[in-house]
Amino acid sequence: RVSRGLGDVYKSLVIDGVRDGCNTFGVEARLIGIMSRTFGEAACLQELDALLAHREKITALDLAGDELGFPGSLFLSHFNRARDAGWHITVHAGEAAGPESIWQAIRELGAERIGHGVKAVEDRALMDFLAQQRIGIESCLASNIQSSTV
Repeated sequence: RVSRGLGDVYKSLVIDGVRDGCNTFGVEARLIGIMSRTFGEAACLQELDALLAHREKITALDLAGDELGFPGSLFLSHFNRARDAGWHITVHAGEAAGPESIWQAIRELGAERIGHGVKAVEDRALMDFLAQQRIGIESCLASNIQSSTV
């Protein structure tokens, strides 16, 4: 965890490992930095600072965790910094909270991709908007079952 001072070390190891794997196997991979909102705004700020130290190696910023207790609106400044760094935005939303969480991720945080997003089906206008704007939903059935989302 970043709060224990290990975040930057772990991030360097992951970045180096992915780079080495790409070189060894001749593949291309892009990294998404993730903040866990469950630990609150201050911890996410530490996570973001550690990620920004590697800004050129990261493609996007993601927000995961407890969307009911920690709505996306708490992290607006975090995502402003991510956009300033040139990163894409992805947000886990519509998992525990309803479609309004997905709308918030798009409208307030600038999400270009939604994690889980299973509650989108409850809002026809949202489904149409996602399709029209080509905002992808990445969803894993096993994860959704494990987290009791479905």
